[in-house]
Amino acid sequence: MVFGPEDYSVNDHGIVQLSPRLRTWAGSNDGFRLHWLHHVISKELYHNALDPSSEDSCPTNLEANGVSMKPELLAQKHCTSFSEFIDSHCSRTRQESHGKTKTSFNVSWSHQSGALFRQALPEIFNQTVTKEITSYYGCHFQILSANLTRLLPDSELGDSFLWHRDYEPPQQLHMLVYLSGASDQQGTTHVLDLEATRRAAIKGYSYPKVKDRRSNVDDVFGELVDKSIILKPELSPGGGMILAAPRVLHKGIRPRDGFRDVLLLILMPSPVPWTERAKINLRTVLQNGKNYNVGYIDPFDTITRIENLGGAPNWAHQCEMFPPESEQT
Repeated sequence: MVFGPEDYSVNDHGIVQLSPRLRTWAGSNDGFRLHWLHHVISKELYHNALDPSSEDSCPTNLEANGVSMKPELLAQKHCTSFSEFIDSHCSRTRQESHGKTKTSFNVSWSHQSGALFRQALPEIFNQTVTKEITSYYGCHFQILSANLTRLLPDSELGDSFLWHRDYEPPQQLHMLVYLSGASDQQGTTHVLDLEATRRAAIKGYSYPKVKDRRSNVDDVFGELVDKSIILKPELSPGGGMILAAPRVLHKGIRPRDGFRDVLLLILMPSPVPWTERAKINLRTVLQNGKNYNVGYIDPFDTITRIENLGGAPNWAHQCEMFPPESEQT
């Protein structure tokens, strides 16, 4: 799609507005191409306003690997406060589901926990983290949703505890803050970087159906592999990880005892800084319920659901952020 500055603008809420011509094109395409278009426009706006001397050509860990560890994101006192909110929620929540003791909790937001979240945001998105995410996207970013979760030990493996990539446009990015720490004992997330994930995709393992997901990495590749390719975060409380969840294979690891508390934030590109968007959309960010993912929303009208996410195109299967130039029309 050929377009120019006359085809878009940004409103007072930090939402890209399309010309009728571009809106018609967007309406005829699926969610993968819709988010690609939004990302391209956000990048153009960012670079048009950028001082060329401020550009940093050195790729970050997130750009190179699709994952970046952040050992100290949140102070212990904030981690403790969040876990106390989770304790309170769990004590009020029915402890059984379908006749089975619950081992996963999605915690409802309250005025008090929401206030703590607002207080913690500048600490989580410090200057270094903001710079790395901005470099990864090539533009500003925004917070789409936030969830507090608690996992308890469970011998049964659910969907998220098998090797997978999130079936979302590749513009989705996850920020995980491990409130109780991360390790194989405490619970963590195992990850394969972009290089290893691309190798798996070539062998046909990219977005497997749930029934085809595997727990053993050898089964992912169909052969014995060096287990050192698996990244296994070990972090103290308050440590975190930035994860390109639709682009790299990963699986959750339940705690062997105790519990694993996590603050999960879903991110996506934005034409304005996250701080500006947060002034407008924090109420939506803190809505209760299932994670609000990129594939659910029209990036040009974030209160409208995408009706056609579509099948993942080949370039997304191959872990790319954008289609090849031959398909960008």
